[in-house]
Amino acid sequence: MTEYHDPQLAQQIRALDPLRADELLADLPKLNRAGDRAALAMTLTLLVDNGLAQPARSLPEANAAMRDLGMVLSSVRRHGDEPVEAVPRLEALLLDLADRTGLVPRDMILHYTVWNPTGDRERTFTGDPMERALIESVRLVGDDLEAAIRRCDRILAAPSLEAVPPLLLDELAADLQCMVDSMDMVIDEVRPEFFFTDIRPYLDPVLVEGKSYYGAAAAQMPIWLIDQALWAADDGHAEYRDFAASMLPYALPHWVGHYRDWTAKPSISGRIRTALAPYGTDDPPPHLERIAKAHTGVLRTLLTFRGRHMGITKRAYAGAPNMSGSGGGSVALLQEIIELTRAHARLTAPTRASAPS
Repeated sequence: MTEYHDPQLAQQIRALDPLRADELLADLPKLNRAGDRAALAMTLTLLVDNGLAQPARSLPEANAAMRDLGMVLSSVRRHGDEPVEAVPRLEALLLDLADRTGLVPRDMILHYTVWNPTGDRERTFTGDPMERALIESVRLVGDDLEAAIRRCDRILAAPSLEAVPPLLLDELAADLQCMVDSMDMVIDEVRPEFFFTDIRPYLDPVLVEGKSYYGAAAAQMPIWLIDQALWAADDGHAEYRDFAASMLPYALPHWVGHYRDWTAKPSISGRIRTALAPYGTDDPPPHLERIAKAHTGVLRTLLTFRGRHMGITKRAYAGAPNMSGSGGGSVALLQEIIELTRAHARLTAPTRASAPS
């Protein structure tokens, strides 16, 4: 679906209210605070009726409808009911919207953040300023991550490292700085315990046609795809490979295409290791040395982001250290990813002094 490349798509989805949900969703935090299961089911029924009466005609409309259904069905699930059991007609609507969007039959992280309206129309579960900060922290990284994906594709499409301008890797590191900035925003404005106790319960899986689908987990943002380009494609670490593959159902179609294409190629790290190997302890040619140092800079940026993410995660899950994250990954897997990223930074650094510690 080439329409997902449209830079205006997010703005179009945010502006739409195809299920006439604005007023109903303004009351959602109040219903959640009360735990009013009957009122939540009624709200979901009204949205389903609107969606069945006027089917979405366009990709933006279908995603706006899925966004708004997702807020309510996630609330129904949080308070103990399976949404398709509470409102049986919901299932057919979710499946129709999934067919129209090419995505899973449930809302995802993009619906909750990047495609969520701003200002008075913003959809939230709690209405709390910390939830709004969480939403904004993800909304802010969308464009930069798309730019990072395009740069990764340019690098991997190059016939050799000699054809890769080192500046391209510097620009990639600058793109990924958005993740560090986003994490800093969360550290400054959100208590980790708030996510665990107040937001995570809304992200529990729901059943559609008997199959389980995660809620709007931040892990669905395409950092796993950036990893694939940088080092993971030829790393062979089974647990992380399985985790990345588990994100594919929640990925935009062009992310899936890149993942499959890049998996069939050596990663950027693999290419650099191969190019450095003949030189041993000798200095590599200046261009290769510059490429290797720039690649180390990209991995440093990822390590900074993941180190801060780990700090927040440990605090948020302090009372349940063995619980999986909202996207299915564990704290142990996050630590393993940090160690793998650090190892690749060392392997591709032109000198020992260049490697992160």
